[in-house]
Amino acid sequence: METTLVKVDDIYRLINDNNSIIGTTDLEYQKAFSDVCFLLSTKNCQAINNGYDLDELVKERFGEAFWHDGDKYFKEGFQKALELLGDKKFSEDDIYRALEEGERQDRTGLYDIIRPTEQTEWDVEIELICPHPSDTYVCGMQYGCDGDGCNHPEQIPYLDSDGCLILKRI
Repeated sequence: METTLVKVDDIYRLINDNNSIIGTTDLEYQKAFSDVCFLLSTKNCQAINNGYDLDELVKERFGEAFWHDGDKYFKEGFQKALELLGDKKFSEDDIYRALEEGERQDRTGLYDIIRPTEQTEWDVEIELICPHPSDTYVCGMQYGCDGDGCNHPEQIPYLDSDGCLILKRI
């Protein structure tokens, strides 16, 4: 199921085609509207926002020994961050604003003005599963569901161990 993930301040919201909030990282909002709103994992949303999962990068690169040699790993991590962020671009409006402001200020003032535009919306897909995976024989006979996927017409959202929707960036 495709939908849109939106970031407002530090809160992520999942918006459907009708512009209704169907998921959020705001626990209080989700509790108030739990009948129509799923809880979202902040970690999952940040991974979509960043384009990578920071914890997974750390485990992949350093394993469990990460904290033993912090200074070395900080330097390597900083270098990795520079690589990951190296393709971020300034918008045309950012450049024009900087040029206009540059006429009024000396060079040191430019660093306060030029900021890349931060993305606040992403197309995402909600992970869905078969509504009765324990009965794959019957489901497979009726809808063609098997180990390679589910074709059930009434799939349900797949939740992680904390009860949060699992999202994938499209």
